[in-house]
Amino acid sequence: MAMRLSSKFSKSRIIVIVLLAMSLTAQETNIAKGDGDFACVPQFFNASSIEVIVGTLNDGNLESTYFLDGDWYNVSEVTGPPGLDIRVNFTGVSPGCGCFEFYQRYIGHSQHDIEVQIWNFTSTSWTTIGPVFWNDTANWDCIGLGHHGPLHFFKDEKLYARFYHETVGHPPHELQIDRIDLGLVQITECPPDYSIIFLAIGLILMLAIAFLYVRDK
Repeated sequence: MAMRLSSKFSKSRIIVIVLLAMSLTAQETNIAKGDGDFACVPQFFNASSIEVIVGTLNDGNLESTYFLDGDWYNVSEVTGPPGLDIRVNFTGVSPGCGCFEFYQRYIGHSQHDIEVQIWNFTSTSWTTIGPVFWNDTANWDCIGLGHHGPLHFFKDEKLYARFYHETVGHPPHELQIDRIDLGLVQITECPPDYSIIFLAIGLILMLAIAFLYVRDK
């Protein structure tokens, strides 16, 4: 038969037991979350192909975009519109957060902007990302894919990008690119979260200890 607790000492003992059980539960929850159970791995991918759809290729090839070595992929605008359309495709890439990055310089008028776009497989249309500041000074640009990127920009381990001059172009203007890559951060393993299970076990243990202590008093 359970007995009524009348002493302050007995009540304080139960408080201590409860605190210990809660501490154990917290430790088990932290263990369940784990440190090093999964890893965020940055990876960089070269383009698998590059093609001038609109424009004039003056110099360079796909390998020109692999290294930052002064071997420029050089494309002149045409009258258009559009004035320029360069497609850059990546294959063998798993969905992940990251950025489309390139080292470029634009020989032309500062008001003639070139849009950087990613193919959206969900809407089946091009999505403009950016901004990019184009001028004749060589710059690194790293444009984030956004938190929705893994959902919409990847399909069958493919991602498609393009440099696009929507309005009329001017043939003296040139887009020069020395390197292009896709930088992604991917989670290699994501274990189940057992923290709720451990929390429930800890609470049951806490109540069981308290009950047994009261019963045996």
